Amino acid sequence: MALLAISRVTVAALIGLGFASLHLFGESNSLFPTIVEYRDKHLLPTHSTWAKTSFPTSFTGYDPPDGLLSTLLVFFWPTVDGEHPATSLISFVFVAQGVAFWIVMVLEGLRNANSRRVISL
Repeated sequence: MALLAISRVTVAALIGLGFASLHLFGESNSLFPTIVEYRDKHLLPTHSTWAKTSFPTSFTGYDPPDGLLSTLLVFFWPTVDGEHPATSLISFVFVAQGVAFWIVMVLEGLRNANSRRVISL
């Protein structure tokens, strides 16, 4: 029973650490305000000072998904634009981990032991 209590406290501490490292650190070093500024101006973050690259203002025609897609585009643009080769190479590792996770989820869904559970969907 003590192990269960320790694991619950550990998970709660890790959730707090994750929140602090993602949200509080991003606000304190002005990452999130910079992303919002670029999104509102419809500019992609590039190091080329002579070329201001913009993106379309509407992707789906609905405001909530368009705002999210614009934010994601501004955030992930440095990984796909080619100005930082090391960042682009790390994105391959990120995609490979996503594919591996997807394969594990499909295999777990196909197992007979999970036939009537949510994971099988």
